Amino acid sequence: MEEEHSPSTVNSNQTRTDTRLHAHDENDNDRQQQVSAILIAGYFHLKWGLQTKEEQKNKENKVNYHHTLVSTYKQHLEELYKDDPTMKTLPHLLLIPSWNPGVARDIGICALVDMVRKDIGIEEHLLWSVGFERNRFWQGQLIMEDKILPIPYVVEPVITLQQQKQQDEEKEWNSSPPYPSNHDNKNTRNIDTTIENSVVDLQQLPKDQPRRSNFVFYSGDPRPNAKVWAGCHRDVMLGPLMEYSNNNSSSNGSTPDNTTTITTTIAEGSLQMDVRLVSNRAKQGLHLAPRLNQQEYNHRMVTSDYCLIVCGDTPTSRSLASAMIYGCIPLFLGSRWKGLCEPPCKAKWGFKVTGMDYPHWPYSDKIPWDEFPELKEERFMELHGIEDLVELFQTVNEEQKLKLRSIMESTWKGWIYGWGDPWTSDQFGDATEYIWESFQRHLLLQQDERY
Repeated sequence: MEEEHSPSTVNSNQTRTDTRLHAHDENDNDRQQQVSAILIAGYFHLKWGLQTKEEQKNKENKVNYHHTLVSTYKQHLEELYKDDPTMKTLPHLLLIPSWNPGVARDIGICALVDMVRKDIGIEEHLLWSVGFERNRFWQGQLIMEDKILPIPYVVEPVITLQQQKQQDEEKEWNSSPPYPSNHDNKNTRNIDTTIENSVVDLQQLPKDQPRRSNFVFYSGDPRPNAKVWAGCHRDVMLGPLMEYSNNNSSSNGSTPDNTTTITTTIAEGSLQMDVRLVSNRAKQGLHLAPRLNQQEYNHRMVTSDYCLIVCGDTPTSRSLASAMIYGCIPLFLGSRWKGLCEPPCKAKWGFKVTGMDYPHWPYSDKIPWDEFPELKEERFMELHGIEDLVELFQTVNEEQKLKLRSIMESTWKGWIYGWGDPWTSDQFGDATEYIWESFQRHLLLQQDERY
């Protein structure tokens, strides 16, 4: 549909952002006087995915694909500016995120940025974008790091009974309730089942496993390429911690009891953890655990006190979004999320160092990230991770942890894009609203700095 490629307009003066597709009608002139920003959105991943593997690999086809895609957007934008040339002086926000630099180039994001800056002539300070990190390799070199709004990674959310009760009490789901009311529709019944199965009943968990104090959880892929691309050595950093995780108590490694307690002199009691590098395929030289199914992964998130946030191919990872949704205090190993690249970090492929003025945390204007714990990545590389964890837990008391959880509880809905099947569900979370609000605050901050 042609509308998929149309720019939208936003009035940022309203509490809830009002968006509309650009339409050519007699009332356009009146409506345009209220516009504060131009949104440029599209289903690039879907369109690219409709091609065959052979078509995607063909260089000539890729050039033609980019040309057709960019020409369509250029035509719509030129028509918009023809109707009202002042539109060209408004902030423009690209809503086409991607998950790595190579894919961003393949699907046409970088080609679109080049067109908007070079052919259309949108000034540097007017072009904004969203991304899972402030990464120009994902967006194109003609967009600046300070104009990239970090947004949460997409995860399949699971809500606890406490979160469900919070939603019911606040009565914020009148317009989009978490449980659809039309049970006569086939698609609705499927969505209902998906959502009902995604609720974690904390009362059904073993009584000796509510949220286990000072229990540390991590489960992730070894990411071998990250050693060369980013100086991230998950196997070395987590090796001593993995030694204490007993992966032989179950044939599939997915039972709640598949953990080991480390006895230490920590004041609050023993230090416990389940730290694992996982894969469904054997990898040479690595002793990997079987990958957890989604239900078991969610179970560990809900019942653990801390969740490790570890480096990957680039500074960010999906695990932070999961931790924030499930109330598992994120424990950062290293300062990469801050925009730094301290040893052993190496910015070799896929990202550049942005600096502390431009961190990768989503909603940094809303969440006081500096209050969350961080340990030095270098110490874990030197095999001192256990010592540093013990020292941390001796200094962080229950009151401090409750404060961090209160921050998480007040913002957890902003990490959720929606529930149920993404193709059929119309049950949305608050991520979109949080992103709009963040964009508005950044625009106001930019105006204050410029004038």
